Amino acid sequence: MDDRVSTLKALPLLHDVAQEELERVAERVAEKRFAPGEVLVHEGSVGSDVFFILSGKCEVRRTAGGKAQVVAKLGAGDFFGEMAVLSPDPRTATVAAVDAVKALVLSAWEFRQALQANPGMGYQVAKLLAGRLRKAEEALAEAREVKARPARRR
Repeated sequence: MDDRVSTLKALPLLHDVAQEELERVAERVAEKRFAPGEVLVHEGSVGSDVFFILSGKCEVRRTAGGKAQVVAKLGAGDFFGEMAVLSPDPRTATVAAVDAVKALVLSAWEFRQALQANPGMGYQVAKLLAGRLRKAEEALAEAREVKARPARRR
């Protein structure tokens, strides 16, 4: 149990969470392993878990125009799934293991309980979501800019 608490404490999102809360979360979190190519979550599915990546790499893929595009890469210390457990909307992306992945998985209910008990954790989630929104807005602006440019003549 102490190993799991120290593992949780090392995650950026949980770094400032109180020891007692980390112990409570450690009792409820499940460790899962995923093989290369294995899908952890599917775009469009209902979200019921948050994943904290301990080792390995994942790709985040979104489907646009019938084609899957890699929109982000995740590694040790990253987490995902929070959007699907904080809102009733389906998952916005598919996440697949690039290589062997070890992750801690926390249920939606436990994640929300931890957020309520730890305002600092909520702030970290908000900060992460704001960063993701900023990147998405920048990518959208860049795509619009490229689309608005006249085609070069040869």
